[in-house]
Amino acid sequence: DSPMLDNIIAQGAQPFVSFSGEPGWDAPSYTQTGELNAVPVNMGQYQQLVKDGLNHLRSKYPGIRYIEVWNEPDNTLTSTQYETLYQNVSQAVQAVNAALPSGELPFLVGGPAVYRHDSSLMSDFISFVKAQNLELDFLSWHEYGGDVRSDAQTLQNQLSAAGLNPNLPQFVTEWAFTASNEISNPSPGELMTAATYVGQGWTELETNNLANVVLPFAFSQDEYRRYSRSM
Repeated sequence: DSPMLDNIIAQGAQPFVSFSGEPGWDAPSYTQTGELNAVPVNMGQYQQLVKDGLNHLRSKYPGIRYIEVWNEPDNTLTSTQYETLYQNVSQAVQAVNAALPSGELPFLVGGPAVYRHDSSLMSDFISFVKAQNLELDFLSWHEYGGDVRSDAQTLQNQLSAAGLNPNLPQFVTEWAFTASNEISNPSPGELMTAATYVGQGWTELETNNLANVVLPFAFSQDEYRRYSRSM
């Protein structure tokens, strides 16, 4: 029950939900907050948490559909750990979808939300999804300062080579000119460079027939606290 979600929906946008971490009680070492550096200890309990959470979202916010599994697993997990995690969350999503009333749109699940599109975890994940015949409704990744168009085309080639749909939707769920969290007030030149980066990225997606396949989320944390990501 989130005022933030209420405000997003009120503006006509659709929230994109990321399951990014397990609660402290299901972490390898108990903590007060959720963890991103390991998979849940009891995967069955985590699956139930996912099911309960999705059912609540469905009752409270029926327009939400996109469910992303984890955040930047290539920083903290092995490929095998992430694949186990994704398989279990995907199964939980499918179980919730199977119980939906006729005519209701299902949840869509995807990942792996990697920090680097060219990480081995990404290529391993694509092969794993194909080998296990898992549901994959979208591919997600992060981009800081790189070429969103050429990187998206590289992933299209990987999907095609694995026998998957090369036009699978790609969500660049963090996209910015710099990965720096905070700097001093940006100069006019830095602002122009950042604006040009975003404009060039969008234009190249459009001119290479990728605008209907790739959706980059311009990453902004706080426009008023000097975060360089929001220049």
